[in-house]
Amino acid sequence: MTNLLLEINPEARHFWKAAEDGHFLIGRCLSCGEAHWYPRDFCPLCESIDTRQERSPGAGEIYSWTIMRRPADALFALGYVDLDEGPRIYVRFRKRDHERLAVGRRVRMTFETAGSGNKFLVAALVDGAGP
Repeated sequence: MTNLLLEINPEARHFWKAAEDGHFLIGRCLSCGEAHWYPRDFCPLCESIDTRQERSPGAGEIYSWTIMRRPADALFALGYVDLDEGPRIYVRFRKRDHERLAVGRRVRMTFETAGSGNKFLVAALVDGAGP
């Protein structure tokens, strides 16, 4: 199966540059102080353009998840994770964790490399944490 990766949005260039070095970034509004996700040049909460990207440990808790079974030869899990900084993000889960996914389990954001060589964001279970 071919991995389809979208062209990088110019607003997200800092995020993907940091990803090359294994760093996860979130947005932070300098006006209202709130963290936000996904990478963009304005705050989705107060609409300020006074924002910055900052390094995040990428730690959070699974809010919900599902296994996608189509096509049958390419199972993958998607879901929402509540980051410790506040934003809820939609993310793919690491394949080797599929059998142990559960609401409330602790995860951390990491990057995997596609066959094309491009990095993509995944949530990886933190062993021994959560229900």
